Amino acid sequence: MASDDERLALLALSLVPGLGPIRLRALREHHGSACTALAAARAGAWPRLRGVANSAALAGAVDVEAATQALARCARAGAWLLSDDDARYPEHWRHFPELPPLLWVRGVWPPGLDAYPPAAVAVVGSRRADAAACAFARDLGRTLANAQAVVVSGLAFGIDAAAHRGALAAGRGAAATLAVVAGGVDRPGPSGNAGLARAILEAGGALVSEAPLGYEPTRGDFPRRNRLIAALARAVIVVAAGEASGAQLTAGHAARFGRDVFVCPARPWDDHLGGNLSLLRDGASLLLSVAEAPSQLGFASAQAASAAQPRPDVPPDALPPELAWAWATLTTTPTPLDALLARSGMPVGATLAGLEQLVALGLCEVDGARRYRRR
Repeated sequence: MASDDERLALLALSLVPGLGPIRLRALREHHGSACTALAAARAGAWPRLRGVANSAALAGAVDVEAATQALARCARAGAWLLSDDDARYPEHWRHFPELPPLLWVRGVWPPGLDAYPPAAVAVVGSRRADAAACAFARDLGRTLANAQAVVVSGLAFGIDAAAHRGALAAGRGAAATLAVVAGGVDRPGPSGNAGLARAILEAGGALVSEAPLGYEPTRGDFPRRNRLIAALARAVIVVAAGEASGAQLTAGHAARFGRDVFVCPARPWDDHLGGNLSLLRDGASLLLSVAEAPSQLGFASAQAASAAQPRPDVPPDALPPELAWAWATLTTTPTPLDALLARSGMPVGATLAGLEQLVALGLCEVDGARRYRRR
């Protein structure tokens, strides 16, 4: 376990723009510790860094006061830092210097991620996937969680959100779900999935990022987010992906990290599934059914896990007042979120939070078009 001084020094180094995980690790290895590297920065005694014309400029950008303020903000936001000196840090990450030595976490770090192979599976795909693909991802997330696999995804619309919701809807005793975000864990995006992020935290899952609190991601941050999704899991399952999609990038990272890649069958005439076909041509394994997924990935039978710890349905008339109004806005007809907002008369955040809690309780379903209905 890292000392407080070493953690603060590591944080100060990680906040230097342009330093990055590879250079940070090289500096720490050269000096023996983050504290010693920090002291060397103050003395202007950093070694020449590969690809950096002026290492002294980077050393001069080290700001311990900013790191101290970031730690205080971290505590106020209910977040915490996981460093590579922590026993929970994935041991197999140490073989890949491009992976960050420091992660920002909000929630509970799921057990089994430090082992190899990790007890986690990434489920990814298009933000614009159709309702059938999202239903498959939801069933897959629930089945994997019941088989004690931590479902890892990126909190995006479409397949990501469906996989998270499936894990949340799993039986009592199921594994938690983990969302890797490109921005700060205090502002998980997209904003339309803020309710889902809250539901993940309330269910004992976690939000994870290598970006500091308050950071607003740019387009280039999402490929870096995707490499973390791949690195955290023992396998990546691509449900539905177009050509040159983020899901394909995640699969590419998985192959580089030695993870298995599974792909759902695609329709050759459907351009929206071109990524699936490309991955299959490149040698990815075929995932034919939800039921077979746990055994293919080395987990116990989902049916056995679910039977061992069944989750009783929550009767609608037993809902607390803060959820009863959300239930009252629903019918058995899939209804767009805008219509439910008008019907409820409640703020957007409160309505989303209520609906996502109903989804987690198994009382409500949501499709790829973000239409909610009573289950």
